[in-house]
Amino acid sequence: MSLSLDDATTSNDPMSIGSSFVNEEISIDPQESISSSENLSTFSSKRRKRSRFRLADTAIDTLIKFIKHILTNFNYDRFKDFPTSLYTARKKLGLKHQFVKFSVCPSCHKLHNIDDVKQHTIQQHKAIKKCGHVQFPNHHSLRQCNAPLSEQKELDDGKVVNAPLLIYPMPSIKEQLLQMYQRPNFEKNLKLWADRSVNDRVLCDD
Repeated sequence: MSLSLDDATTSNDPMSIGSSFVNEEISIDPQESISSSENLSTFSSKRRKRSRFRLADTAIDTLIKFIKHILTNFNYDRFKDFPTSLYTARKKLGLKHQFVKFSVCPSCHKLHNIDDVKQHTIQQHKAIKKCGHVQFPNHHSLRQCNAPLSEQKELDDGKVVNAPLLIYPMPSIKEQLLQMYQRPNFEKNLKLWADRSVNDRVLCDD
C-alpha cells in the first residue's frame, strides 16, 4: 500500500496516515517540547538510514515533508518551523555536504569543474561551455568532443544561469578517511592479521 503527500494532505485523521507505514512507528507526546538537539538527533537518524539504504535526495525530501505533516497535525505552532527539505535541514543544523560535485560531459563522460561550467562567460555574457576533451591525443587527426556541458535557464527575476546537463557527486576523500579512522577499535583491528592462528600446512603471508 502506498500513500502520497497529496493523499496525506486530504486526510483528516493523522493516526490513519501513520498506520499505513508499517516499517516505522511514530510515537509523540504533544506535551513534550522539542529542542535543537532533538532535531539534530532526528536528522542524524535519517542520514544514517540514507547511508544504509542508498536513498536519493528526492526520497529524503519526501520523507521530511511527511514527518512535518505528521508533527504539525499534533501541534502546528510548535512544529511550524520544522524543515521542509534536506537543504533547509542542513542549513538549520549546520550540516556540511560530504560530496564534491563535477559536471559530466553527456557525450564522452569527461569530468569538469562545475563552477567553471556554471560561470562560463564570453565577452562578459553567460555562455554554454563545451567539452574540450580529446579522446585520442596522439592521433593524426585530433578532434575535440565539443559537446555542450550545460543549458541556459531564465529565473523568475530574469537572470540567466548555466545549468549543467549532468552532475556527478563524488564522496570527499577527506571525509571518507575521517569516517574510516573513527570506526570503533580501528587501531586494534589493524593488528589482527599478526595475531591470527595459521595452520603449519598452509602457506600464507607473515
